[in-house]
Amino acid sequence: MDSNGPNDWDTAPVNHDAAQEPSAREAHAAELRGIRRLFVAGLGAAAYVGDTAQDTFDNFVDRGSRVQDELRGRADDVRRQNSGARARAQDYYRSAVDSALDHANLPSKGDLDTINVKLNILSRKLDDLQLHRVETAAADAVPPASTPSSPPVSDELIT
Repeated sequence: MDSNGPNDWDTAPVNHDAAQEPSAREAHAAELRGIRRLFVAGLGAAAYVGDTAQDTFDNFVDRGSRVQDELRGRADDVRRQNSGARARAQDYYRSAVDSALDHANLPSKGDLDTINVKLNILSRKLDDLQLHRVETAAADAVPPASTPSSPPVSDELIT
């Protein structure tokens, strides 16, 4: 469009009937009523939020408490269901290791413990037997006190 040429608003028909057009004063009053309504609506919204904010907050707290209780209940259920899971897993692992050791013809920890106990018993019995032999040999080695001992014979006297 050319800035010097006619515009659409320049060529629009103008209604010069004063009774149909509101006056500037009425237009201004209508604008003020609209602005006032907007302001009052804002005040009403603020008041409504103020009135319902505490109720809404209380509703949030109540709902949060219910959800928290529900989650605690679920967590307790899961704990109860899985309370023996660790022991079951350990037993399964032990049986799998024992089975693998048995298959490889290797002794298990239980087998080694049994062998160790038996070895300790045998060691004690052997120690007791050796102590008994030492005591018996010591008792046999002491000559009787009432028998006089003869002097040793030397080779010099025989020649």
